[in-house]
Amino acid sequence: MSYTIKQIEDAILNALRNSQSLKNMNVRKIETYSGDPEDLVKQVTLYPTIKVVFSEEYWDIETQSTFNRNIKFTLLIGARSLRGTEEVKRKEGGIYDILEEVYSILAGKDLGLNITAIEILLGRAMYAEKGFFLYGVDIKTSFKKEVN
Repeated sequence: MSYTIKQIEDAILNALRNSQSLKNMNVRKIETYSGDPEDLVKQVTLYPTIKVVFSEEYWDIETQSTFNRNIKFTLLIGARSLRGTEEVKRKEGGIYDILEEVYSILAGKDLGLNITAIEILLGRAMYAEKGFFLYGVDIKTSFKKEVN
């Protein structure tokens, strides 16, 4: 079956939004995002946020009419603490705990779609300053696409 970027993004958003563990960690905003990651510094309050960004795609040819469509997303996980960057990363329910929960929700899952299991490709610190910490996680999935 073939999917749109929006359908896969919606499945990722729904999986994250349905996590009681993320709710217990006070993750209040889980939404799509298309701005500059550094603009999140102005947007994130004292509650953690997860933004899902469609980042790239590429197609591999299998036959004359069948392609493997590879889609990548970046999850931007940001939080702020008045006590500093160390606090926002390491406290209970902080960035490190949120990351572990995100990995358990998404890694190796197909989210109920006929897609390859989601792969965690790369995690990286993107911004850390004045009590704000932003972490990026690149994920990938793929599916077969028939064209005429």
